[in-house]
Amino acid sequence: MDYGKLAYIKAEELEKRIAVEKKTRVICADYTVAPTFSFGNGKTYPVCSVKSEGTLALIIVLSFSGESGKGTAQVYLGDKSLISTAVDLADGETKTVVLTRAFSMSGNEIISVGASGSVKTLQSVQVVAFGQNADLITNLSRSAVDYNGEKWGLITSENDRVRMCPFSENEFDLTTEIFVGSGRGADICALGNGFVACYIDDQGNTTVAKITHDNIVTQTTVIGSGASACAIGKNGEKYILCEIVGDELYCRQLTDSMVASERVMVELPFAPDGISFVKGSLKPMLIIYSQGKSYLKVAQPSPQKLDSVSVTISFMING
Repeated sequence: MDYGKLAYIKAEELEKRIAVEKKTRVICADYTVAPTFSFGNGKTYPVCSVKSEGTLALIIVLSFSGESGKGTAQVYLGDKSLISTAVDLADGETKTVVLTRAFSMSGNEIISVGASGSVKTLQSVQVVAFGQNADLITNLSRSAVDYNGEKWGLITSENDRVRMCPFSENEFDLTTEIFVGSGRGADICALGNGFVACYIDDQGNTTVAKITHDNIVTQTTVIGSGASACAIGKNGEKYILCEIVGDELYCRQLTDSMVASERVMVELPFAPDGISFVKGSLKPMLIIYSQGKSYLKVAQPSPQKLDSVSVTISFMING
């Protein structure tokens, strides 16, 4: 069954049931990911963020496998349980369940999935959301590229697998792939004759990884947690790492040995949806995306406080 199509059909019915104000819209959003995520030790898989301004309906399709026996699959909204289901699995069986829930919310929350008992591996998850100004924010499947003076590095993240492909202008060959880590929403920046990548790992941690000139991942460091998106840019001999946590933007400095300063919140007159850096610019130029608009900003060390970061608006791009 095409649950995304079903949600679109039901959207008109939902609009009649909820008292939609003049300036709100009933919107449908759909997102699917196949992470092959292993549950254990209470681990949960952060799927995406959902936002709404009123009544929200969710259809969540889970496919998982495990061992013979009974178990439970659980969906969380933020840190609260949203819905759960009992599961009876045969050894090696892959089972799909469909969960639905309608409720009211205002703001932005992370949808995550947990499991216990015989349920061991999350194979795929589809989330369909429709409601008042509803949207799903993923920032997950993403590509970025930078040049270190000798070669290019293309970073990709799809289905929770972060990979880097090195190539040159003379040999445009993307067949060489280096596995960087398990995660999503990756970005890349030149580091000497190598690269540094940042991504949100499969535990929801903001992680940075150093990649040498010989295409070897030599250092992986967890910098923070709770972010839905991250981006990294160069600033002289240091780096600027930016994160979106909830509806807020945070920045910090990194040394070339991946030592991080404390995270500093940047006050914005809007909630950011996504972030990225302009590669190769003389100053670290940060692009912040919000509700169809792009804001170009300068992110640089604050002269008032050592190891702090200030962000100033340069101009806004519509569309």
